[in-house]
Amino acid sequence: MKFRRISRAAGGYVLAMVLAVPAMSASLHIGGTGAATEPFRRIGAHFTANTGVQVEIISGLGTSGGVSAATEGVLQLVVAGRGLSPGEVARGLKVARSVCTLYVLATSHASPGSLDSIAISGIYAQSAPVWRDGKPIRVVLRPKAESDNVTLAALFPGMEQGIAAARARDSVPVGATDQDNADLAEQIPGSLIGSTFAQILTEHRALRFVAIDGQTPSLDAFESGHYPFVKRLFIVVAAATPQMPEMDGLEATRQIRASGPPRDTVPIIALTANAFPEDVRACLDAGMNQFVAKPVSRDTLLSALMLGIFGAAETRPAAADAVVELQS
Repeated sequence: MKFRRISRAAGGYVLAMVLAVPAMSASLHIGGTGAATEPFRRIGAHFTANTGVQVEIISGLGTSGGVSAATEGVLQLVVAGRGLSPGEVARGLKVARSVCTLYVLATSHASPGSLDSIAISGIYAQSAPVWRDGKPIRVVLRPKAESDNVTLAALFPGMEQGIAAARARDSVPVGATDQDNADLAEQIPGSLIGSTFAQILTEHRALRFVAIDGQTPSLDAFESGHYPFVKRLFIVVAAATPQMPEMDGLEATRQIRASGPPRDTVPIIALTANAFPEDVRACLDAGMNQFVAKPVSRDTLLSALMLGIFGAAETRPAAADAVVELQS
């Protein structure tokens, strides 16, 4: 796997591509996992600034609540902490793309030091674990159905059993939502939680990252492969657009271009298997900025994004957010 940062600017236009047809509406409603609330609030603000389309983040739904709202047409985009079930796909939803963020351990402890990845499950299983200075480690759990449990079990050996042992102790607190989880971690001395890099950073939490195997989580460590612990998030949209079931990408582009400012200038990139010269010309004549033929390579798509957004393939946004694009 290779990973690439998504900046605020590029992230906003990823949103624009995923929602090219719904962007004809006056507003977009986004919800899902709490870990993505603040990162997507920032991406949404950039999207609004460049398109005039208002983005409203509906918080507190969680993945399952967000998916249910999307099937009812209440949300146009869901950021899910898990993939879709067959039943959810049957109800007309699809995963448009996946992104990921570093998965981290965080604490209120002033000097947590480093934990060995193979020892983390034992900390959860112990009744009285301690930090290296002898102060108590107080684990905070998530509800049984929460996707973080699956993430922890996949990342750290023996974690499923460690979580089960911790859950058997009545004294171990449970954070119902991603925000509750972080709130408890801030309030409890010596806390230890699993969370995401994106949430902790963008919410400006008064917590410290715990180094794992001697490596403190950072984007540079992530991209270099020294910090391999990640959580994947899934961008879920309706498989079809009920408002305009007969409209193809060419007609949608024409209507966007004819809609007037500021929406008529949003970059639009064609992504299609139809790559004959007449197909390219039809896309450009309709008003698309760039054309990318399938199968798509990472570098080709990135160059098209940079050309469509910034006008130069070598241009790179300076500020990077904590959400990164997952590419294979």
